[in-house]
Amino acid sequence: MLLFWVVGKLAPLFALLALGFLAGRRLGVGEQTLRDLGRLLIYLLVPAKILLATQQAEFAVTWEPVLAAVVVVAASTAVAWWLARWLALPAAAGSALMLGSGFMNAGSLGTSVADQFYGEQGFLLAMLFYITVQALLYTVGPALAGGGREQLREGAVNALRLPLIWALLLGLALNRAGTELPAAAETSLEILGGAWKPVLLLTLGMQLSRTSRLESADFRRLLPPLVVARMATGLAAAAALVLALGLRGELAAVVLISSSMPSAITTYVVGAHCGSDTRRLSLGILGTTLLALVTIPLVVLLAEAWV
Repeated sequence: MLLFWVVGKLAPLFALLALGFLAGRRLGVGEQTLRDLGRLLIYLLVPAKILLATQQAEFAVTWEPVLAAVVVVAASTAVAWWLARWLALPAAAGSALMLGSGFMNAGSLGTSVADQFYGEQGFLLAMLFYITVQALLYTVGPALAGGGREQLREGAVNALRLPLIWALLLGLALNRAGTELPAAAETSLEILGGAWKPVLLLTLGMQLSRTSRLESADFRRLLPPLVVARMATGLAAAAALVLALGLRGELAAVVLISSSMPSAITTYVVGAHCGSDTRRLSLGILGTTLLALVTIPLVVLLAEAWV
């Protein structure tokens, strides 16, 4: 019964991913279109969802998802660094492994799954995790990808420009002050925020349709260490933290689910900017995302049975 419930909840998300993938292949969606959709999500739809959900939240936003994101990113990156040395990968391939392992798709997939199973509270907890991962990606990511101090400074500035962070802070301030939004503003935010999930999942599917195909020896060599460092290590580190902190309920479930997500597509942007092996990185993103169609239901089952 629990398995059917989990699969039923996830089916609409995977269906939107598949539709986006097919649309990307059939309609020939270009890079500029995907870039524009990404800006629409980052600057309007997701911030609207965050602002309204945070302002209306009936629970105190907590620090555990932030700590969990830092711990999981550090653990996965460390394991990837060791595997890159053990496999004697070239520098560019090693940085691709570390980027793909350290930074997970806690945004489009993680927040969607959390929202689907745990509603507004799950969404906000997953968003705290995701924002932390994004901030780390734009600050630490360039160093892992082979960039120098200039890229590190540029990444820090970009992280501070994320509208998601400011929407979260504004929503928290309004919530804490007990200030209600004007009816017109609230309705507008509800309309904008209501579009975030379908647009985000369709965009992710279209982005995946543009990645490299799987018939490659590089893929067969890269995917096993990527699965170990990204998914297995991420889940193990999250489980250890959940036990150490005694986390329960939706908080524990969101930490476990977010930590085991596949490689983030945004790692490709950082890797391309700083000289990483983008071909292997794109293969890893596609491979782990396809594998996530199997692992996400299993992790949700684990979270439901455990917490």
